[in-house]
Amino acid sequence: MRLDERLPDRGPGAPVRPGNDLAQLLTLIGALAAIAAIWAVVMLVQSALQPPPNDPRLANNPAQSVESPATWVTPDDYPPSARRRNEEGAVGVTFTVDVWGRATRCTVTVSSNSDALDEATCALIERRARYTPARDAAGQAVESSKTLRFRWMLED
Repeated sequence: MRLDERLPDRGPGAPVRPGNDLAQLLTLIGALAAIAAIWAVVMLVQSALQPPPNDPRLANNPAQSVESPATWVTPDDYPPSARRRNEEGAVGVTFTVDVWGRATRCTVTVSSNSDALDEATCALIERRARYTPARDAAGQAVESSKTLRFRWMLED
């Protein structure tokens, strides 16, 4: 009788028998690979959430739009309800440019007297506006605010 035949087959003290470990080893390798993949995704997400690094060469710079604000609100975006009612007007807005260069917290400061135009303006700005963020004296990205005016006009 061999030694491993006399040992119990079950329980926490049961020996691991030679030759029966391949499936367990492959399961362990698969689990480690899954953990490594999850860790890589976490690191990518974490790095994407970090504000831009300090750059003293950019100290005291205001936020600059990446594209012209005229591209954010276009005639193609005219709200259908405002078009049906022949509503036109200028909308004044103020919004925050965060440390990642995104427009947030848009508020209407001067209404066009059309809820549809006012709401569409802020929604489009928050969706489309991209900036290089403002920088403080140390070159650290900081929040800033912008005030703009958009004119909605129906085409003839």
